[in-house]
Amino acid sequence: MIVAPPPPPARVQVVAQEFRFALSRTSIRHGWAVIELRNIGEDAIVAFATIDNATVMSNQVPMIWIGGRHTTYLTLNGSPTSGDSGGTIGVTATLLDRSVDPALPIPAADITFTMGAAQCDGTTNASGVATCDIALGAPGVLTLNANYAGTSALLPASATQAFHVLDDRIFADGFDGG
Repeated sequence: MIVAPPPPPARVQVVAQEFRFALSRTSIRHGWAVIELRNIGEDAIVAFATIDNATVMSNQVPMIWIGGRHTTYLTLNGSPTSGDSGGTIGVTATLLDRSVDPALPIPAADITFTMGAAQCDGTTNASGVATCDIALGAPGVLTLNANYAGTSALLPASATQAFHVLDDRIFADGFDGG
């Protein structure tokens, strides 16, 4: 049986307009390197490998990075995690554009909240925060979901967290049942 030697370690370098970005062998999987850059424009890419103690370099390949939809981030941080059955509770989500540095809030975006069969809708303010009141049903542990559908310029996003609907009747007469 003939065993082929492992491929030589490879290094890929992107010579971008404003910075250099290098990938190690551990960053390259199945022959593909995924590179995420924040700037669009013309750049070049070069691959390096060491074979028999000599560094071999590929031709420089011109690349054009095009703009795509921005990555969004939706979080339920700041939203309550419990409430009394039979009532309503205000839920909160924050939507950010992560394709810019620093991340920026996304205003005037519609967020849909669901929990069990209940639903409410909110629109983000200038800080990217949306709120609405959602009805609480029977006691139990449910999942609070927040969804942003996205636009032609922004990718969709969603967030979930556990929500405990409490039975407030057990406290109405005190702990002695009377």
